[in-house]
Order: sequence, then C-alpha cells, then structure tokens
Amino acid sequence: MMNVGYVYLIRNGDLYKIGHTANLERRLKQLQPCVLVQSLVTDRSLNLEQELHKLFQNVRIPQTEYFRLNNYQVEQARLALGWIKPEGTPTQQLSGWKRPSQPLPEPKPPSTDPKLWDTPQPAQNPNQGDDWWSLQRKQQGEIRAREREARLQREREERGEDQKLRNRLHWEKMRQAAQEDPGQS
Repeated sequence: MMNVGYVYLIRNGDLYKIGHTANLERRLKQLQPCVLVQSLVTDRSLNLEQELHKLFQNVRIPQTEYFRLNNYQVEQARLALGWIKPEGTPTQQLSGWKRPSQPLPEPKPPSTDPKLWDTPQPAQNPNQGDDWWSLQRKQQGEIRAREREARLQREREERGEDQKLRNRLHWEKMRQAAQEDPGQS
C-alpha cells in the first residue's frame, strides 16, 4: 500500500514526536510550539513511521507518539529520515526514499563537557511534573474537571426545578381537593 507523505521528527521540550502527514506545514502549525528536527517525503510514510515507533518503543510515552530520546537515538531517527552525518561516514541509502525538502540548521559544535556526551539528562525534579507532556495532561484534566462540575451543577439545578414544579403541582391538587370537598379541612 502506497502512503505518500511526510514522516517527521519534531522536538517539544525534552520530548520528541515521530509522525506522518500529507501536509507537513499544517501539521507543524497544529503541534506548536515545536521544532522540526527532520522530515522526509516518502511513498511509504505510514510504514516508516511504524518502523520508527517500533525501534524506539522502549522510550515511548504510553498511548502517544511522543518519545524520550537521547542524542544517539535522535541521530538514529534522523539517519532513518535521510540525514547525512557531517563527518562523512557512509550511511545506507534505502530505496523509495527522498531527501528532505528543506535544509537543516548547522549542527551545534560538540560540548567539551564529558558529562553531556550522548547522555540523556534527567529532569531536575521528576516529581515536579513540569515537562510539556505532564503540563498538557494536567491542563486537560483541569478542563475536564471544570466541564464535569458545570454539568453536575446544571443537573442539580434541573432536579431542583423539577422538584419545585412537583411540589407546586402537589399543593395545587391539595387546594383543589380541599375546595371540592370543604368538609375535610
């Protein structure tokens, strides 16, 4: 099955998203704020996306297309998407793939600090939950909680109005009955 489209790698904070789309420009606008790391036009975009998801499944955020990739894994994803290493080391060319449609920014010079070489940095305080994904989940949870509370309030008001109406009808019946049979007061 031919799935012509873009496979892309974007970064948002410390998370990376691997996905495919027919319209890369529109998709990048939908995913703002993000930084395009690499993209590739291919006639097998869905297959390539699935292969990359399988390759990095051990660092995938569950139920999402987001991954916590270290520098080496980012390089592997970029190579799969047609990036050629500046050092000139040979890379395997895969059939059916095309080069990215836009040039990438120049790579940053390597750090002289050995602690930063290909080592993923842990969050400052993992319990803080300040990364982008946690913030999104928290905001969505707060929105759902507000919507749920508003719905419950409406239901309570409707039940209250219904009870008032039932009470009024009951007392009207009682008055009518008292008027029809004056001896029962």
